Amino acid sequence: MICKNCQSEVAVPAPKRPAPSVASSGVPSKVGSGIRRVCLLGLLTCFVVGALTAIYGVLISEMGSFQGKILLTTLSIGAYSLIGLCCALLVEKGQYDQFGRLGLALSAVGALFAVLTNWGFSTGLEVLIKGRVLFLILGIAFAHSSLLLAIDTNHPLVRSVRRLTLWMIGSVTALLLVITLSPLLAFWAWSFLVIFGILDLLGTLATPILHLALRNTQGSSSAS
Repeated sequence: MICKNCQSEVAVPAPKRPAPSVASSGVPSKVGSGIRRVCLLGLLTCFVVGALTAIYGVLISEMGSFQGKILLTTLSIGAYSLIGLCCALLVEKGQYDQFGRLGLALSAVGALFAVLTNWGFSTGLEVLIKGRVLFLILGIAFAHSSLLLAIDTNHPLVRSVRRLTLWMIGSVTALLLVITLSPLLAFWAWSFLVIFGILDLLGTLATPILHLALRNTQGSSSAS
């Protein structure tokens, strides 16, 4: 910059730019990263324990109830670790993190319930079957929805298809819960379950395909 009075150059400091926020810079959340690491380690531990138990059963040529409980427990914890891993993506990205935290809490409670029922701390066949099925249905719904919500898109068509797919996931989940709690309603809800399930599958496939096909188009750039 040149001074008008003395016609000499004067150094002017550059204006300070505000530091980008965590959400805009895309920096992953430390909490989400830690939870994802715990889920991955838990999943790996389940694989190792399950493999060692199976090898032990082969070596002694016998699979007793104790080994069966260990295998069933590792499968249960592994399944809920996968569910927690999907939900941790939202917490790590900082988008829909409340939904992701709720899914993580559900996966933790479901895993605890599975462990308690596997080792006989909670008795009752009806409680065992319905409780395990209910937690599994809700866990899969949260994991499914989390994977769709983790798609970072601003295109209106992709967001609309994803929103409809989430409604289908909710409808399928509600029908499965009703059938589990009241099996007599299975005949009435069967046709609706098939229809919503087909639409759910279609939306699940269409959402990422549309995102890949339209992410560099005019609609996506104008929406952002």
